[in-house]
Amino acid sequence: MVEVRPIEEFQQDAFASIRKQDFNTALVHADACRVHHPQAPECHLLLGVLQGRAGQRKASRHHYRMFLKYAPEDAPYRERISAILEKDGDIQGDSPPPTWLLDALPLVKGASPTRPAPRAATAPQEAPAVPSEALELHALADKLISQNRFTEALEKAASCADRYPQLADCQLSLGQLHGKLDNLALSQRHYARFLTLAPQNHPLRSRVTAILRKQQ
Repeated sequence: MVEVRPIEEFQQDAFASIRKQDFNTALVHADACRVHHPQAPECHLLLGVLQGRAGQRKASRHHYRMFLKYAPEDAPYRERISAILEKDGDIQGDSPPPTWLLDALPLVKGASPTRPAPRAATAPQEAPAVPSEALELHALADKLISQNRFTEALEKAASCADRYPQLADCQLSLGQLHGKLDNLALSQRHYARFLTLAPQNHPLRSRVTAILRKQQ
């Protein structure tokens, strides 16, 4: 069995960056938390607050909605997050400061989830079919990018990655978008994730590798 890094460790990394006022790095840790634990409300609350602080309105609202989706009905702060969404105002002004998370989010402890180790294949296996919804979200994100509607595209790409975290092209869209929005650390994170997930013959592997070299 291959262990997945526990939520608690991602939280600790994000909290350490928040204490240093390094919110870009905190965002990277929060996004990694979401990638590995896509149904953990703690990861989505981290992202919602940090993206709100960064003025990423639609992305922040998306993760606030995901927090409400996955958090128990009696979870603390449901009312506060619901009020932010209902107000539909200035996300920077309405969101709590990142330091609020240090007290709001208790560290999630316990055994980390596991997933089966991949089996050695005796013959090449066909890749599983990509769900039609994932293709639609990715195509819509790309269309919005081409129209320079970056905040709307970010919401679609984030939704794609949330629902299909193993789909390389969702990570590619997020890498492109964060690059255009000057979120360099997040752009690098998603491009690196794309390279991890994409097959060796993906037509954009070499282009993404070149982009990462330029960003560094």
